[in-house]
Amino acid sequence: MSALADGVHKLSEAAYFGHSALSASGAKRLLEVSPARWRLEQAAPPRHSPAFDLGRAAHMLVLRDREAFEIVDAEDWRTKAAREARDGARAEGLVPLLAHQFDQVAAMAAALRRHPWAFEAFSRGAPEQTLLWTDAETGVRRRAKLDWLPDQGRIFADYKTAADISEDALQKAIFDHDHYMRAAWYLDGIRALKLAETPVYLFIFQCKEPPFEVRARQLAPVDLEWGRLRNARALRLFAECRAADVWPRWDDDEIRRITMPDWAHRRLEAEHAAEAGAFDPFAPIQTAAE
Repeated sequence: MSALADGVHKLSEAAYFGHSALSASGAKRLLEVSPARWRLEQAAPPRHSPAFDLGRAAHMLVLRDREAFEIVDAEDWRTKAAREARDGARAEGLVPLLAHQFDQVAAMAAALRRHPWAFEAFSRGAPEQTLLWTDAETGVRRRAKLDWLPDQGRIFADYKTAADISEDALQKAIFDHDHYMRAAWYLDGIRALKLAETPVYLFIFQCKEPPFEVRARQLAPVDLEWGRLRNARALRLFAECRAADVWPRWDDDEIRRITMPDWAHRRLEAEHAAEAGAFDPFAPIQTAAE
């Protein structure tokens, strides 16, 4: 796969994840763990979970890939036969779903198609196209899999499912799941391959619970800039480790002081103040007249 030229390619899931080019998820993980652990994780087989399968299934149905499912006629995964069917489907590269789960993702796809921005974003073009390009600064091969490559226009949509799509939850998810790094990474690929002069990267968030509400959100320029900065740091680290073929561990032979985060201190201070009588949330309100 490393012989593939820079450009747009249609790769299977196995071929995409087996490619040696650095991905956005690989870049963010490289900043979270030691290079030694990162390298071991890259060689490990992918992990699956019911939540992952449900999100992946919704993703596929939205992108009109109905042949990627294996619907298992069971109430849950507790029986041996259901688990064997689930594991067999995964071994064949399919997403296993219980019948009621398929009904859920079908309802999600129908709700998403009723959303004007989401319908427009996924209406004309090709699903799951892989971008391969070479980073100009480090020479590192990079990869990204677009959810949807539009035939025309400059909107590139990224579909995400979540249990909570309130504004606070989305803001937290953008930071916790490094969506800002992903958006900056994908925009780099879109620009490098000249797919659009002024591309817009749009997140389409959908709640996994009825009525399957949808939110379309574009990141602020400052968030994208932070994403570019962190991506650049990961690219430099990857390039240095690869050039020297040294992937260091994070051993530490010193004793250092560590402290709890600020929010923990504030919580403990409030608890102590309440116990000391400085603040009683259940005390009756005293008015000036009293």
